[in-house]
Amino acid sequence: MMLKLQVFVVKANIEVGSSYWEISSLQAVSAHKWRSIIRHSGVSQERETQCKQVVDLRKRINPPLEKDCFGNMVYLTSATASVEELLDRGLGWAALQIRKLVSSQTNENCRSFAYDWVRNVKNLKLGIGSKVDGDTILIASSPRFEVYNKDFGWGKPIAARSGLSSSFNGKLTLFPGSNEGSFDVQATLRSDVLVNLLADVEFLEHVTTILHD
Repeated sequence: MMLKLQVFVVKANIEVGSSYWEISSLQAVSAHKWRSIIRHSGVSQERETQCKQVVDLRKRINPPLEKDCFGNMVYLTSATASVEELLDRGLGWAALQIRKLVSSQTNENCRSFAYDWVRNVKNLKLGIGSKVDGDTILIASSPRFEVYNKDFGWGKPIAARSGLSSSFNGKLTLFPGSNEGSFDVQATLRSDVLVNLLADVEFLEHVTTILHD
């Protein structure tokens, strides 16, 4: 999996062709999932598509908060493109849109969001029954979220997954893989999209299936 991921990131950076806009492994994987899912979602070329990302505010505000700060210090932001652009311009271009989105989350943006939220409190409800159109994916959690060094008396975990209450169409939840340097992606998608993905050679080229006893 690690070798596949390295090749994947190199490909994205070659397509971008700029050391200033270096693409991370997380951005490359996110772009790959975005393009692959939208390709098989039956959305028209003219329609707008979004890749929503959950942004961690802890290190983006000044002064920064400790990484272990308890609470939901996050908000949603979106990379946007037409379906035609997303599919025609390649992996590197899609990853670059996500890279620019991440870079634009400054201290000023984070504080502005916080002030607006306090003045207009909204209870975000995502879960069973949530409606996200087929033109949108939402990426949550992070492969940096350490789960494999926890032992509650059952032994070392073999995998991490989120519950049904936080699953809805288009939701991707990222976890660190059990193999160092790998990602696990829990995807909630329509059955027809899943069937098409499993027949997509380009998609499967960068995916490893691990069977647990």
